[in-house]
Amino acid sequence: MQVKKISYGLKKLTSAIKASHLAYAGLLVGQVVSQSAQAAPEGGVVVGGDGSITAQDLTTIIDQKTDLLAIDWDSFNLTEEELVRFLQPDSSSIVLNRILDQNPSTIRGAIESNGHVILANPRGVLFTETATVNVGAITAAGLDMDSSEFMSGNFSFQGENGSAGVVVNRGVINASSAVLVGKQVTNAASGLISAEIVSLAAADEAVLTFDADGMIGVKITKEVMENQLGVDSAVLNEGAIDGAQVLMEAKVSGDLFSSAVNNKGTVRARGIDTSGGKIRLFGGGAEVVNSGALDASGTYGGEVEIEGDSVEHRGVVSVRGDAGAGGSVRVLGDEVVVSGAIDARGIGGGGEILVGGDYQGKNAEIRNANKTTVAADAVIDASGIGNGDGGKVIVWADGGTHFAGVVRAESGELGGDGGFVETSGKVNLYLGEDSMFVSTLSHGRGETGEWLLDPGWLDIADSCSTNCISTAALEGALSSNNVTITVTDADTASGLAVVDDGDPATDYADGIRVSDNLDWNTTNALTLDSFSDVEIGNGVVITASDADLVVIAGGSFTSEGSVSVNSFSLNVGGNGADSTNSLGSVTATSGTVTGGTGLDVFTLSSADDSVVVDGDLQFTLGANIVFSAVEMLDTGSGTDIVTGADGAGWALKGAGQAESSGITFIGADELFAASAGLTGTAGDDSFVLTAIGDVVVDGLTFKNLSDVNGSTGNDTVDASNFVAGLTLTGTNKEISADTLLFSDIENGVASLLTGSSGADLFSIVADNTVDIAGIRVSGLNTVNADLGSDDVIASGPVTLTGNSGEASTAAIDFSGIDTVTAGSLIGSDNNDTFVITGPNAVTAYDIAFSGISSIDTKLGSDSVTGASGIDWVLTAGIDEAENSGITFTGVETLIADLAGLIGSASDENYTLEDNGDVVVSSLTFQSLTAVDAGGGSDTISLASNTNATLNGTDGEASIRGLDFSNIESVTSATLVGSDAGDRYLVTGADSIVANAIAFAGISSVTAGSGDDTATGLNGEDWSLNGSGGAVNNGITFANVETFVADAAGLVGTASDESYTLENDGDVVVGGLIFRSLTGVDAAGGSDTIALISLADATLNGTDGEASIRGLDFS
Repeated sequence: MQVKKISYGLKKLTSAIKASHLAYAGLLVGQVVSQSAQAAPEGGVVVGGDGSITAQDLTTIIDQKTDLLAIDWDSFNLTEEELVRFLQPDSSSIVLNRILDQNPSTIRGAIESNGHVILANPRGVLFTETATVNVGAITAAGLDMDSSEFMSGNFSFQGENGSAGVVVNRGVINASSAVLVGKQVTNAASGLISAEIVSLAAADEAVLTFDADGMIGVKITKEVMENQLGVDSAVLNEGAIDGAQVLMEAKVSGDLFSSAVNNKGTVRARGIDTSGGKIRLFGGGAEVVNSGALDASGTYGGEVEIEGDSVEHRGVVSVRGDAGAGGSVRVLGDEVVVSGAIDARGIGGGGEILVGGDYQGKNAEIRNANKTTVAADAVIDASGIGNGDGGKVIVWADGGTHFAGVVRAESGELGGDGGFVETSGKVNLYLGEDSMFVSTLSHGRGETGEWLLDPGWLDIADSCSTNCISTAALEGALSSNNVTITVTDADTASGLAVVDDGDPATDYADGIRVSDNLDWNTTNALTLDSFSDVEIGNGVVITASDADLVVIAGGSFTSEGSVSVNSFSLNVGGNGADSTNSLGSVTATSGTVTGGTGLDVFTLSSADDSVVVDGDLQFTLGANIVFSAVEMLDTGSGTDIVTGADGAGWALKGAGQAESSGITFIGADELFAASAGLTGTAGDDSFVLTAIGDVVVDGLTFKNLSDVNGSTGNDTVDASNFVAGLTLTGTNKEISADTLLFSDIENGVASLLTGSSGADLFSIVADNTVDIAGIRVSGLNTVNADLGSDDVIASGPVTLTGNSGEASTAAIDFSGIDTVTAGSLIGSDNNDTFVITGPNAVTAYDIAFSGISSIDTKLGSDSVTGASGIDWVLTAGIDEAENSGITFTGVETLIADLAGLIGSASDENYTLEDNGDVVVSSLTFQSLTAVDAGGGSDTISLASNTNATLNGTDGEASIRGLDFSNIESVTSATLVGSDAGDRYLVTGADSIVANAIAFAGISSVTAGSGDDTATGLNGEDWSLNGSGGAVNNGITFANVETFVADAAGLVGTASDESYTLENDGDVVVGGLIFRSLTGVDAAGGSDTIALISLADATLNGTDGEASIRGLDFS
C-alpha cells in the first residue's frame, strides 16, 4: 500500500523544550525506587509490513523496512537499564506495537525512534519515573488497534470490555507529537511531556488524526463506558506539559468520574516564534476543572479554552502578550465557576476573555452558560500594558450570573483607551458588591471604556436584592467606567419566566428604575437602556454636572424627580408601541429627546410650548428662553407652535423632523411659514391637505405655505378632505389645490380632479385611480376633464351616463371627455344609440370609443348601426350579436349597413317580419341583405303567410326577398320550388322537407321547372286532384313530375283516368309518375289500365279488381 509521507522530525520548539527539561527529568528518575527487573519486550511477531526484531543484551532493536510495520508482542515491559530502539525508514514511518499481555505494560527504561511509535495495550501502559521516551512521535494507548486495519491506513482504537485501559506517565516524554489515549489518562506529578502537539484523551474509541505538517492529534469517537479502577478523573494532569498546542479531552458516560478533565499541574504552550500557543481542556459527561496553571503567554498571547458541561477554574490562566496583544481565554459550559486568575494583558492591547458566553450571548459560535459564577477570589485582567488599549471581558449566562470578583480592562499606564467589560445574566444578575470591582480606565489620555450590565430588569436603589445595583456601587463604578445598564425582555430572550412578586420594594421586573439619589463627579457617562420602561422615582435627584446621562426606553420614560447633567439624551417608544412620558425637571448644557414610531406623548414643564425662530440656529422658547447654536429640538407633547423666519423656507428631514434656518424641529404640532414654501425629503413624502388648506406631513402641520416641492422620492398629495379637490396645470408632476401649487409630485388623493385647459390623457390603473401628467391620483369619484381634447384609457368596463361627453369607469364619473379606450362598454338607462366606426370602435354620446370588445346596452330601447359591409354575427351567448369585433348584449335594434346576419352554432329561431326585419330572441335586425343561420338547428318563422322559394341548394330559401342559408326549418309559408329539380318529403300534417329544410304549415307546393320528386308520408296514399297534381296528407303538389309512395297506394278521381303500368312497376297517369305503390284505387269514372308490355292479370274474385305485376288495382 502507499502511505502518505508524514514528517515527525522534532521542531525547534520541541528541541528547546527538551534542553530545558532534561536535567529536571534526570532528577525525577533518580528519585524512583527501583523495583524488581522485568523482562524486555517478548514474543514479538511481525504481522504486517517488513521488519526485523533483534535483542542485544539490554537493547531491543526493531529494524523497520516499510512505511508501516505492525508487531504483535506477548509482552512489552522495560527495566530501567533496557532500551528499545526503532530504526525506521524516515520520520513519517509508523510502527504499531500491539501488546497481547494480560497485564499492563510497564516502561521503566528508554524508547527511541526517528518516526512514530504506537504502543497499544488495552490493559494499560505505565511510564515510570525512570522512563524516557525520545521519539519522532509517540502514541501510548490503553486501547487496542487492529493490525490489518492499521496496515490499511485506518488508525482507529477500540477499548476492551473489562480492561482498565489506563495510561499513566510518570517519566519524561520528548517528541514532535505526543498522544496519550485510554479509558483513563494521567500525567502524574513527576511526569514531563514535551512536544509541539500534546493530546491527552479519555475515550472508549478514538482515531488518530494528522494535520498538514504531520502533527498527530486524536479524535474521540465513543465516550468512556466504564471506570475499572474507580479513579476520580478521566484525564488528569498533575505534572508538566510543554508544547505549542496542548489538548486534554475526555468524553465519559454518566457519573463514572467526578471530573472528565482535571488539570492540577502546569501546562505551557508556546509557538515556534515564541508567540503563545494553544491550550484546550474539553470534557463531556463530567466536570472540567483547572486548579493548576495554563500558560499560553508569549510575544503575542495565545489561546486557552476550558469547556465542558460543568466547568470550574480555580487556578491560573495566562495568555499575556509580552510584545503584542494579549491572547484569548474562553471558559465555557452549561455551568461555569471562576475563582482563580485569568491574565490576558498585552503590550499591544488587552486580549479577549469570555466566561460563560460572548457579548449579550448573541454569538452562535460560542456556547452560552445557563449559570455563571465569578467568585470574590477571581481576578480577571485584560488590560493593556504600556500604550495598549484595554481588551474585552465577557461574563454571561442565559439564566443567572453571580458576579463578585475583580475585572480589569484598563489601558496601559502610558496611554491607550479603556476596554469593554460585560457582566450579565439574561434573566438574573447577582452582584457581590462587597468584593466586586470593575475598571475600564484609561491611564493615559485615552477614552474610558465601558462596563455593561444586562439582566432581565434592574433596580438602582440604596439597598435591594435580585437584579439590583446599589447607588453607592454604581457611583463607585462610574469613577472608573462608562456604565451601560441594558435590560432586555428575559421572557423572550431566554424562554425563562421572570417572576415578579408584585412588591416594588424587592424587585422591579419591568425595565429600569432609579429609586434613590445618584451623584457622581467624573465625566463618565451612564446609559440606561430598557426594552420596556425607565423610571426615575418621586423626588429622586440625579446629579453629574460633568457627565452625560443617556436614557433609552423601548416603552415609556417616567420621571417624578430631577436630572442635572452635562448632556441629557432620551429616546422613548423604541419598541414601536405608544408611550406616555413625563420629562420631569431636566437641567443640561445640551440634550435631545426623541420618540419612537408609535404615539409618544411628552409632558414638559409647560403643556403648550411656543417656539419662534429668530434666525439661523436661533430660536426662542416661550417668552424668554433663548437658544442659540442649536441644531435640533424635539418639542414633545402639548400643542407646540413653531413660526419660521420671514422668507425662510421649510425642509422636511424625515421621521417627523423639519428644518428651517438651520434648525431641525422634531414633533412640533404646527409650523407657520412666513412668505415661504416647503421642500420634501429625498424619500417618499405624503402631504395631506386639511379642509382649510393646511398641509400635514410626517406628523407636522404647516400653515400659510406658498408652495410645496416634493423633491425626489415618491411623493403624494392627499386632498381627500379638501372639498375643492385637485386641479391639473398642464405641467408634468404638477398639481394645485386652490392657490397652493404642488410640484415634483408623483401621487395624489382626491375625490374631485379637474383637468387642465389643454389636452389631458387619463389612464385608469385601478378603481378610483388614474395616471395623469406623471401623477397617480387615487380616491377619485369625479373627474372634470375641462377644456381641450381629453382622453381616457380605461382598464375595466366603461358605463355611459346618457349625457354627452360623460361616462363612468373604475368608480369615477368623467365629464368633458372626447375619446375613451376600453375593453367593454355599458349603456345607460336611456335609449342609447351606437354607431360602429371600425374594428372595435364605436361612437356614443359624442364620445369615440376604441378597443371595445363588448357592449352591454342595459336598460332603454337601444340601437346600434354596424360598420359598412360588415355582417352581424350571433354569438353563443343569449341575446348577443357581434360586429367589427364588438359583442353587443341587451341591444334591441341592430342595423346592418350593406351587410347580413350570420347565425351561431346553436339552434336559433328567426322571425321574419312583414317589413323585412329579422327578430332573433330579443334582437331585431334591420336592413339585412341576407341571413346565414350557421350551425345548429335553425328555424324561420313568418309573421304572416308568404311564399318561401327554394333556390336549389340544401338549407337555402328566399323569403320576402331575403336570402336565408343554413336553415333547417320554416313555418307559415307556401312553398315555391326552384328550377333545379327539388326533392320533397311529406313528414306529417302540413309538414314537408325540401332541400334539407323542414317546412311546417304547408298546404301546397308549386314546383319549379326542374325534374322534381315528392315522397309521401308513410302509409298515406297519394290522391289525384284532377288538376294535374297530387295530394298527400292534405298537401297539394303542382308541377311535380315524380311521386313516391311510402307503404301506400294511389287513389284516382271520380273522372275517367288512364293508368299506364310500366315494366318496373311505376304507374303513369295524366303525365304523372307514381312509384313504390302498394295499390291503385281508380275510384269513380271509367278508368283503364295500359301495360307497356304483356303481363298476366290476375282476378281476385271481386268486381273491378285485378292484380298485375304484383300491383293490386281496384
